[in-house]
Amino acid sequence: MIDFSGWDRLIQYPMSSREEHLRVRWSAGLFDTDHMGGFEVTGPDSLEFLQQVQTWDASQILEGRAHLLCSESGGIVDDVFLYDVTKTWLMIANSSNTGKDRVWLQSKCRGMKVSLRNRGEDICLLALHGPAAREILRPLCDGVEIDEMGFYRVRKCRVVGATSILCTTGYIGEPCYEMLLPVDDCERLWDLILEAGVARGLVSCGLGARDSLRVEARLPFHGHEIDESTDPICAGLAQAAVCMDGSEFVGKWALAAVLAKPLPHRLVGFEMVDQGVPRQGYAIHYGNMGYVESAFAEIGCEVQVVFRDSPKAARIVKRPFYTSPQWR
Repeated sequence: MIDFSGWDRLIQYPMSSREEHLRVRWSAGLFDTDHMGGFEVTGPDSLEFLQQVQTWDASQILEGRAHLLCSESGGIVDDVFLYDVTKTWLMIANSSNTGKDRVWLQSKCRGMKVSLRNRGEDICLLALHGPAAREILRPLCDGVEIDEMGFYRVRKCRVVGATSILCTTGYIGEPCYEMLLPVDDCERLWDLILEAGVARGLVSCGLGARDSLRVEARLPFHGHEIDESTDPICAGLAQAAVCMDGSEFVGKWALAAVLAKPLPHRLVGFEMVDQGVPRQGYAIHYGNMGYVESAFAEIGCEVQVVFRDSPKAARIVKRPFYTSPQWR
């Protein structure tokens, strides 16, 4: 167990992180993601408010979307999921940023008819990832046709009798079903889902596997590859999470200025040539994922990663490191 943004979280269960990682790739893994923050946005000005505070055109969101909150200077305040749930918008934020995000969002809705409610205390979040996730969850759900749910879709349903908001999002590069549930039902459903999936190889997974899986799928994590000192353009997130043709949002002009010039640096993926496991904060000379000057960001470029004053060779490679054949 470790402290993770004020939560006690498991690095791994009795199975090793490596085995959990592999099990998710060929079967399924159940992740406790209850540490994530949640905000409910309601009121007549909700859409106008969301257009101003996040980087995607909310009017074009069918049901759900990953997007960013940016500062005036274009730095990434947080990466969040936004869901349209029947006249209510639900925003899922990173646990370490929940308090900061709430203050930031409240400062932007002054004078607007918007209500911002923290749902982190009364809902929990479980995530079922992997190729077998759909088959495991199908018999447990009532009121929804899981096979008809595409990516970034959201439905209200019941999961083993518990009221749930079911979202087809994911953070590891495999099909995923994230379940927002009442807190009192969380432990019961955790056990029932694991029991229902045991014959298909389902296992519970911790932070270690979550981190290696998301890096393998080239999905950045706030506080690691992205933060307020980085912008979505250099991070390679512009196409996926930023809509420059939409409404005026906080930081849009700063990002337009970045786009107007050659990028000073870019987020890249690399593989080690010499033996070594690179960690966050290791220097990259001449960047798993890191930022390097654009001149050294091309595929095949040789760089050096500094391990305790000892440079080791690495090579820039194409991202993502893994693409699931199951991905929609």
